[in-house]
Amino acid sequence: MSVAPTNSCRNCGAQIEGAFCSQCGQKHLSNGLNIPEIASELLDTVVKPDSRLWTTFLGLTRNPGHVASEYADGKRARYVNPVRYCIAGIAASAAATIATGEFEQIGLSMLPEGGGSSSESIKLFTSVFAKYLNILAILSVPIYTVCLRLFFLRSGRNMAEIFSFSCFVVGHVSLLGVVATFVNSYVYFMGLWPSMIVNFGITIYAAHVFFRRKFGYTFLAMNMSYMIYLVVLSGLFWVLYSYHAS
Repeated sequence: MSVAPTNSCRNCGAQIEGAFCSQCGQKHLSNGLNIPEIASELLDTVVKPDSRLWTTFLGLTRNPGHVASEYADGKRARYVNPVRYCIAGIAASAAATIATGEFEQIGLSMLPEGGGSSSESIKLFTSVFAKYLNILAILSVPIYTVCLRLFFLRSGRNMAEIFSFSCFVVGHVSLLGVVATFVNSYVYFMGLWPSMIVNFGITIYAAHVFFRRKFGYTFLAMNMSYMIYLVVLSGLFWVLYSYHAS
């Protein structure tokens, strides 16, 4: 449906004199939304080198702890919201894992010892894993945040700041995991361990910068946090698996 031209801002209703609204800053839109406008905004977001998406991605690739620190300390204008970044990263990783078939390999590798290798067991496991993958991945962030809080109480970081750190790190390693997924599927299958080791190394370095603690303590604390996190997350999954298996 077309929209009649107007001299008032479509966002806040204020009168516009010039290209931008003096009240909210939105660009003056003389016509309704159209496909070229959507395509232009998408292209700007993906291609424009100074967009918040690329600033966030490149910053997290170079120094994830620094980006998380800047965001927690109030320098947020140039970065994507960490929750949105995390959800986008998890969704991209899950989509790549399922689309390439690496998903089934993960399911096979995670089957419990003695749980049987029948096609029925594998089918049930992968079905439950697929159904709850995104939910468990999103739940992992607050669980991980609580674990980090336990070991970094003296860092001066509060729960909200640690949560934003967790979102940035989980989202970024998920996006980097997309590359590993395609390498495993189409170049050479390396399994999960190389990717997990790289991701853990990134996380330790990020925590070292963000929490401002000595590297030795950070390394030990992150290992303990990660073990508790895995136990809790694995417990949640096996409850779901047992429920569907009964």
